[in-house]
Amino acid sequence: MILPELLAPIGSFEQLKIAILSGASSVYLSGKKFGARRYAENLTLNEIKEAVKICHLYNVNVYVTVNTLIKEEELLEVTEYLMELYQIGVDAVLVQDIGIIAIINKIFDDFKIHASTQLNIHNNEGIKWAKEHNIQRVVLPRELNFDEVKEITKFAHKLGIEVEIFIHGALCYSYSGNCLFSSYLGGRSGNRGTCAQPCRKKYKILDNNFDYSLSTKDMSLYENLDDLIAIGVDSLKIEGRMRNNEYLAIVVNSYRNGLNKRKKRFLNLKKSKSNNTKKHKNEYNNYKLDKQDLKNIENLQLVFNRKLSSGHLFEKNSKSLLNPKKPGHVGLFIGQIEEITGNDLKIAIKNDIVNIPERGDGLLIEDKSSKNSYGFDISSNPILKESEDIRTLTIKKIAKFYSNQKNNKSNHKSQKFELSNGDNVYITKRLSFSKYLKELLSDKNPKNIKKSKLNIKLTVDKNNYPMLTGEIKLPNGKSIKHVEKSNFQWEIAKNKPLDTVTLGKQLSKLGDLPFILDDLKIVYNNNLFAPISEINKLRRDFLSKLESLIIATYAPNDMSLFKSKKRYDEFIRQHDFIGIDIKQLKDDLSLDILDSKGIQQNITNKYSLSIYINDLDVLKFLTKNSSACKRIYIEIPPKNLVFKNSSIDISYIVNFIKEAVLTAKGQKYELVWKWSDILHEQIKKSFVKAYGILSKLGISIKIMTGLGNYSDLIKDNLGIYGSKSLNIFNQESISILSDFKLLTLSTELSSKDLSNFMFDYYINQKINYNIDLNSDLLNNSKMPIIEAIVGGNIELLKTKINMFNLYFNNSNSKNLINSKKNKTSKIDKRGEKDKIDKNLFLTDSEGNDYFIKQDIAGNNILVSNKELSLLNCIPYLKSLAIHNFALDCRWKSKNYICNLITYYKIVIEDDFLSEKDINLLNDKMVHSLGIETSKGNFFKGVK
Repeated sequence: MILPELLAPIGSFEQLKIAILSGASSVYLSGKKFGARRYAENLTLNEIKEAVKICHLYNVNVYVTVNTLIKEEELLEVTEYLMELYQIGVDAVLVQDIGIIAIINKIFDDFKIHASTQLNIHNNEGIKWAKEHNIQRVVLPRELNFDEVKEITKFAHKLGIEVEIFIHGALCYSYSGNCLFSSYLGGRSGNRGTCAQPCRKKYKILDNNFDYSLSTKDMSLYENLDDLIAIGVDSLKIEGRMRNNEYLAIVVNSYRNGLNKRKKRFLNLKKSKSNNTKKHKNEYNNYKLDKQDLKNIENLQLVFNRKLSSGHLFEKNSKSLLNPKKPGHVGLFIGQIEEITGNDLKIAIKNDIVNIPERGDGLLIEDKSSKNSYGFDISSNPILKESEDIRTLTIKKIAKFYSNQKNNKSNHKSQKFELSNGDNVYITKRLSFSKYLKELLSDKNPKNIKKSKLNIKLTVDKNNYPMLTGEIKLPNGKSIKHVEKSNFQWEIAKNKPLDTVTLGKQLSKLGDLPFILDDLKIVYNNNLFAPISEINKLRRDFLSKLESLIIATYAPNDMSLFKSKKRYDEFIRQHDFIGIDIKQLKDDLSLDILDSKGIQQNITNKYSLSIYINDLDVLKFLTKNSSACKRIYIEIPPKNLVFKNSSIDISYIVNFIKEAVLTAKGQKYELVWKWSDILHEQIKKSFVKAYGILSKLGISIKIMTGLGNYSDLIKDNLGIYGSKSLNIFNQESISILSDFKLLTLSTELSSKDLSNFMFDYYINQKINYNIDLNSDLLNNSKMPIIEAIVGGNIELLKTKINMFNLYFNNSNSKNLINSKKNKTSKIDKRGEKDKIDKNLFLTDSEGNDYFIKQDIAGNNILVSNKELSLLNCIPYLKSLAIHNFALDCRWKSKNYICNLITYYKIVIEDDFLSEKDINLLNDKMVHSLGIETSKGNFFKGVK
């Protein structure tokens, strides 16, 4: 049995020792920039260097997170940072931005890349893409179920790619990398490491009461370790770089105990049943959790948790993933109040509870409504009474009972909390954990670290100079040999010569080093003398040099470093435009991008408008005026509101696209089939199968999708249009996606970000492809077309949690939804009446509505009630030489779409409209459509 790696989170340098001593195989951490947990303490570069030395000495791998999206202006800085990490010898970098993958592949030799869960590689095609781009490990999305993880792991291993999954910690409501909720609300982007967690706030859905509707439970897969080991997952990842030291110590230690127990059980059974493999396997698989397992599971509930679930991996429905009552720490439920006498409490303790409350522990009592609670620390020793089938715990002299809930917003005094029998009791703090942490850090012989075996041989040459020869074998497969010769000459003993016992005693002192002295040989005639201090010095010098050699084995060799530095210098030269006449290039482009008012003159009447829709009737309506737009991206709507399983009606897909292609035949616009951004393997196969059927029928259509959702057949036939889920933030992302015909820019980019991006986009074409920027650009571009979304829906997040399944079912969904007509009437102008009735929405505490939509793959999409409107920013975007604009008009009415297109086409096609005229048009558009609008991140940007 090979145990998977146990990967621990490090939020500060202080936590490094805790993770190592608790049994982590590897750690992941971040520098002060470019990490997805910017509000953690994180590490300086010098601290990362020291962390790498310590970890490698203790046989622990170090992965550094460089997992934010990188702006164009940050490319040089992040590349310099990557070079530092490479030289330090970190074991891998964890990456979200596709551009970072491109940079690493261009510059570095043997620099391992781990694809972050934010890249959303969730099917086999994504794994193939990872292989093609030298990615060594993929962190799978938390949204996959067990069978999907099993299939992908098997496929990945065939290609030599490792698979990592989360096993414990926070569970995001949204697919990582696809959440812009925090970004749009306040400019704090999850893709930039600054998420404000709006999903942990209160909302109400339809007419229900306010609660934490989007707040997910935490995930814990301790009870599923056997399953994960069986399918060969390579790394088990613990989330929690923002959590405290006790959390880190207890969670890592609990999982280390669980993994070691399973390996020990396997080896014991194998030894005792060596002649009966089948019986041995059955006995292993039929193992039941023992008392230590139960204690570990309880311990995981005693450190911070929002209630625990097995996540999407094993849970059968969305409801079991949510905890709408409370977004914070819950603790361990131990029982209920049985009796109240004065200020004394008697608690009926559940029979299966292992952790009995002790003096100094924290308790929380919650009433039956879960709205009021009272927390306190136990100040006296509780009295435990046990009988055959009941256990009670009496706690005396509890202080006055006050609720943790406020009376109202204006009165911050806590109200008197009336305890009653049947109230739930939780342990929320365990005093013994802080004691355990202190003992862990002071332990001179920690049991959880993996020690390397060391062989030492002492010899003395003919001139009486001693020499230590040693060899150590490391878990990374390398073997290190070292010879340390003393410059102190031993002398012939006059009285008492050194004996082998004395020498052995001194040479065996390894201090705190994580070595086991496997063999010590002393070849010596027992006739010499030397001071003990010189023997100790020889040992110390030997071990010190050995340490340095161990650390050096993880760093790149001289040749790799030389080649990488040479490529690095060339990369910096190109991106810093060293030796290039920038002014002349700007003149060639007839564009000064620093002047936001300058309109590019030489490339005119070459602008295009694209429309996103998901309705055949709308397509037919637009076809009557086929010159209205250049491209129509059509997404197939779900056949039913309630998504049952991973199967899709392929005939429905084929017939829908057949009708769409027939409608578009002979028209001036391009018809592009927009696939869902998230396609799990079975659903992706349905899409590919439908595409194949269409091809056999002689029906061809272009595809828009995200990363790894397409097969080679589709790519080779027509090329791919890239959706905004690719999170295009910089030029390097474009360079790695050259097989795409068109790429949609991230809607998180600000006006300044777009300016920097577009300048480099055109300069790269001039430098790398010698394109004449004035005459040849539009026809001879060697890079994908760039398109910006400038109006329509603002997608806030995508989630696998299906609200339609939670609130409606097949038999009564229509009646339930139609009963909300009065609540949806305010959005009549967003869609036709037959579509309005299908709106499910939630409302925040300030009265803002967010509409929940669903795609054909069963993903729910949260859409803002405010429309993105960059109409009066079009002249600026044209000044940047952006020629392709798009409007997201899914779920919108025909008249709405027609009017929106009209306003945008006027501004896009007329270069001579005044700023005043454009602002008047903008005001007229907003009024006539009856919408609330937002500039998104265009002006405020993202942190």
